[in-house]
Amino acid sequence: MAFLHEELEARLQRLKEEYEAGVAKVQESQSLLAEKEKAVKELAAAKEALKVAQKKHDDLVAQIDKVLGKKSRKAASQSGDKPAGTRSSGKKDRILAALKEVSPEGLSIAELEAKTGEKNLGVWFATTGKKVEGIDRVGRGLYAYRPAIQ
Repeated sequence: MAFLHEELEARLQRLKEEYEAGVAKVQESQSLLAEKEKAVKELAAAKEALKVAQKKHDDLVAQIDKVLGKKSRKAASQSGDKPAGTRSSGKKDRILAALKEVSPEGLSIAELEAKTGEKNLGVWFATTGKKVEGIDRVGRGLYAYRPAIQ
């Protein structure tokens, strides 16, 4: 009977140790959860402070633009004007002028590059040029200007 009692005491001791280890893990989890909640609150506060700072920045930029007589960047983008500091390279104008000079058979990309002094016009036609009204692809690598009939 003493042997059984000692075995039960040892088992009870292991269970107590496992329980205490489990309690320690729960306490650690609760501590980590509290830290996480604190960090989430700090993040929300930082985001709100960032919004306030951005609003102040936008207001200052608007005031500076007003003093300098410029449209705000937001108003310029909504009105369709180009924002301050941007300019056209004139590439489209040079290409259109070169295409208008030639017959309806059009020009090859190599001929256009030689005529305008531009490079990589194949890429330009594949991206920007296909959106330009009046420029038609008349053959493989051949482009012509054909104004839209109204």
